Amino acid sequence: WDNIHIDTHYKGPNLDYYFLEHVIDSLAVNGKAAIILPERFLYDVSKECITLKDKIFQNYNLDCIFSIPSGALLPYTAVKLCILFISNSGPTDRI
Repeated sequence: WDNIHIDTHYKGPNLDYYFLEHVIDSLAVNGKAAIILPERFLYDVSKECITLKDKIFQNYNLDCIFSIPSGALLPYTAVKLCILFISNSGPTDRI
């Protein structure tokens, strides 16, 4: 535990992007993940988000995206969410 290094190039309100990157980097070959994120991820045009989306499209297969309406997870959050289904089986051809 003394040598754990956490790359903190994501700062501020977008720590969920760091989590997403950690999840996809941890996927085994042909592994699959479902990640719940605020839907703002889909429309974010910040440099960090565009870089992360490019990484996903070029290296992973984004199988599908589900949209969850705002308030669906009350009382825990009122934020509109999305679920990304990603597999480590090559680049995304189409969504």
